Amino acid sequence: MKLDNKYISAIYASLAEQGLTPEKASLVDQYTDGRTTSVSAMLTDEAVALISKLNEDKQAMRRKVIAMMKELGYTVATMEEWLLVYGKHKKKLNSLRYKELVEVVTQIERIKAKKYSKA
Repeated sequence: MKLDNKYISAIYASLAEQGLTPEKASLVDQYTDGRTTSVSAMLTDEAVALISKLNEDKQAMRRKVIAMMKELGYTVATMEEWLLVYGKHKKKLNSLRYKELVEVVTQIERIKAKKYSKA
């Protein structure tokens, strides 16, 4: 049975967002146990598993931002304000794309390094 276009679109969008498009064939091969390297030839459960993994990576980056900001003394509310005012992309946490999250993590790591080098 042909994979529904919503899954195909979700996979390609997530791969592009995370900069993993060059790894598409390898990831599809892995999630299909070597059966195919084509997204459209994936079974629904395989596609769902791959999408879930890609979304987990994004969620892990969000958790990392929250943890680092808490270390710096921010609450979730003040963190959201900080992201809108000082964050590299001036967006709320859940609006950040994966690549943007990576850049914000780097920004916060630099702030932490400065804070702890002064202490």
